[in-house]
Amino acid sequence: MLAVSEEEIISWGDNSDKSLYFVAKGDCIVKLMDSRGREAADHKLLSEGMHFGEISAIYNCPRTATVISRNFNTMGRVSYIRYRDLVNEYPDL
Repeated sequence: MLAVSEEEIISWGDNSDKSLYFVAKGDCIVKLMDSRGREAADHKLLSEGMHFGEISAIYNCPRTATVISRNFNTMGRVSYIRYRDLVNEYPDL
């Protein structure tokens, strides 16, 4: 998957896509929300080799953060269905 600068990859509260992502090239900003749904002051940086989206994939819940690309990125994406297949095939992992 390719992402351009300032592209929103996942959005807080979204329940439609539960894919898991891996940053191969580039970096992203993670915007966290507080319990009232307001943007928290803290932001995190995801760099090459890091992943995001795992909470929605593991717990089948809405997104818990917004992730935005800071530049041109290349990412790996594992769909929710493929993630579930992998968990069932390799339960020890």
